[in-house]
Amino acid sequence: MEHIVWGFINTVFSSLRKYIFLFAFGVSIYSSYWYVLKKYRYVQSLQGRFWLTSSQKLVYIGRHMFISIGFSMLMYGVIIYLMFFRYPLKEDNYVAMDYRIASIQEIPKKTDLLTYFKSAPNDFVQPINFVFITTGDIQYLLKRSGWIKNEMFGRSRISVNRYVHLLREDTPPVSYLFLDGHPQDLAFQFASQSIVSRVHLRLWSFGHMGTRFIWLGSISKDKEMDLSFYQHFPAPMHDIQRNVDISREFLRTNILEHFPHALAYYTPWLQARMADGTKNGDIEFQSDGSLLILRVPHGRDGACNIDKKSCR
Repeated sequence: MEHIVWGFINTVFSSLRKYIFLFAFGVSIYSSYWYVLKKYRYVQSLQGRFWLTSSQKLVYIGRHMFISIGFSMLMYGVIIYLMFFRYPLKEDNYVAMDYRIASIQEIPKKTDLLTYFKSAPNDFVQPINFVFITTGDIQYLLKRSGWIKNEMFGRSRISVNRYVHLLREDTPPVSYLFLDGHPQDLAFQFASQSIVSRVHLRLWSFGHMGTRFIWLGSISKDKEMDLSFYQHFPAPMHDIQRNVDISREFLRTNILEHFPHALAYYTPWLQARMADGTKNGDIEFQSDGSLLILRVPHGRDGACNIDKKSCR
């Protein structure tokens, strides 16, 4: 019996930690509601002793409603600050992928190819839609092709001042997406003058095939800002263009333009994964199910290998 009680207590505290931001905001909304209701009842009680015009009552209630809404919005802002800047999502017991494979045909046997937010593992927001195979430094290859490295919440220590600076440079930080329990290792965006509409990609270091590095990638284009659940709380996040194939084709054209000797071809690995994902969760993107393979033989040999410290 004692074991059951302690198990129940642990479950409750675990849920509270998971939903603490949502719970705190709910308390603020509830408090604001009762504050306004109390003021309304107070005005009603004065009606029998004092004659109040409708406009006077509206001004009184409106003023306190403004205070109530302001308090809730302040609490929302505080929670967003705590969630992204003070207590961002961390890499819990993070172990990098480090597969050694003889053929790229082994890749779909070792990964689901679908990415998700940690708090919603059955909502597949983006697919792995390209693979980089190269002996060169992946960061050098991308920077040479016009891509800019993004900082990431949780891995980079980002202050509010730093965040504002990045916004001014149109390179806001990127949140984590997870692939088989692993957050991305690198994030890049294509040079853009808009923080709302930008093409960006995330990279996961997969391992080696001989002397070549293998990077799994997910590329998409932001189209607007929207409220999405992040760490179980509605937060302002980028909403991506649902047809992710458009961004995949942009990457293919971009890489072949800067590395004409690169080899680019497609494989239908994603089709089966999308079918499985529809059965087991929610596919939130559109694609023809083809995955782009990019073999880039040339580039500065490199510094950014499987050792994650050299990649950051």
